[in-house]
Amino acid sequence: MPSTQNYAAATSTLNWTDVAARGLLSAQEVSTVTNFSGPSGRVEMTLTITNLSASAPLVIDIFHMLDFDLQPTAGNDSAAQIGTTRMGLTDPGGATAEYVGIDATAYMVRPFGGTDLGAVLDDTAVTNLDNSGLPFGPADFTSAMQWANRTIAPSGSASFVAQFSVNTGTVPVALQSFSID
Repeated sequence: MPSTQNYAAATSTLNWTDVAARGLLSAQEVSTVTNFSGPSGRVEMTLTITNLSASAPLVIDIFHMLDFDLQPTAGNDSAAQIGTTRMGLTDPGGATAEYVGIDATAYMVRPFGGTDLGAVLDDTAVTNLDNSGLPFGPADFTSAMQWANRTIAPSGSASFVAQFSVNTGTVPVALQSFSID
């Protein structure tokens, strides 16, 4: 459970002051939902990890998992790679989607069921994603992104961003650091 939770308008902020009470790291997840007309929308999730050690670097792998069911029908989505860690999804009913891990090092796609990404990531075995599973479908889609072997300096922080969207695009990587007033 998070140490604190805040839900304001279209943004949630979850904080963990000392993950697993081990004195290694704190975490903050900020998720923002943008609703466009159509129906369409985008979710951006930013996870910021802070190294609680003042002297030792923290080497960490971060994963983001997504079980996406495009409408109007579930279980028959298709996906294709449209960038290194960016994929496009389609449903026979006409809906489209994108899923991207900004600066992620790997992805994996699997059909929902006993070997889906939830099952792959929720066991005691070490898992490294292997850029497999695309093109995909039509089937019930699950996917994950991995940021592997990221080093966070003593008392430093690093952020990891995942986006997913329906009937609109995710924000291109080239525009991640720009804003328009």
